[in-house]
Amino acid sequence: MFACVIYKFREASGISWKSWKRKPNMLSEIWKIFDGGWNMEIDELNKRIKRCKRCRLSETRTNAICGEGNLNAKIMLIAQAPGVKEDKEGRMFVGPSGKVLDELLSLVGISRQEIYMTNLIKCMLPKYRKPKQDEIKACSYYLD
Repeated sequence: MFACVIYKFREASGISWKSWKRKPNMLSEIWKIFDGGWNMEIDELNKRIKRCKRCRLSETRTNAICGEGNLNAKIMLIAQAPGVKEDKEGRMFVGPSGKVLDELLSLVGISRQEIYMTNLIKCMLPKYRKPKQDEIKACSYYLD
C-alpha cells in the first residue's frame, strides 16, 4: 500500500524519478499531503468523504455517498457513481439499481450484509454523464 501511495503521489505531482531521488524529505511531504490517509479508520474516512470538496461535484450534490456493508467481506462491489435517489437519501443502491442488485445477489444466495459496496465517484454526476478524469482522480484517493 505504501509503495502504491508513493507511486501515485509521484505520478500525480509529475516529479521525475531522478528528482525524486534527490529529495530526501519527500516522505514527509507525502505524509503532509495524504495526512496519514493509509492508516485512516473507516469512520474518519467516511467523515472526510461527507465533507469532501476535492472537485466541482461537491457543489451540486446533496450527499457524498460513503461505502457500506461488511468491512471484512470477501466481495467488494465498486459502482460508478450514485444516482438521484442515492444522492437524496445518502445511501448506496436505494434506487432502481438497488432492486436489480438485490435480485442478482439473491440469485446467488448472497445478502447485502455479506459484501462491501462503494462508488468510484462519491457524488452524483449531473445528467448521469460519464465522470471526468479529474473527478476520478479526486475520488480515487478514497479507494486507495
